[in-house]
Amino acid sequence: MTPTNQTCPICQSAFEKETRLTVHLEVEHRKSELATYLVENRGGSAAPIAGPEDDEESRSNTHTAPRL
Repeated sequence: MTPTNQTCPICQSAFEKETRLTVHLEVEHRKSELATYLVENRGGSAAPIAGPEDDEESRSNTHTAPRL
């Protein structure tokens, strides 16, 4: 298998396999770091980063109504 030479966008560590980069991101970086990176580097794209299940409408449907 040919190495893919993946680089972590947060700390610039290099990995030969995409799966190792994925594990590195999950273990070494906080969600807030990843979220900040995505927001800052989105580049004004109109394309959504998350899938449709993550949109505001579906999130609001998961909340329960307060009991009176």
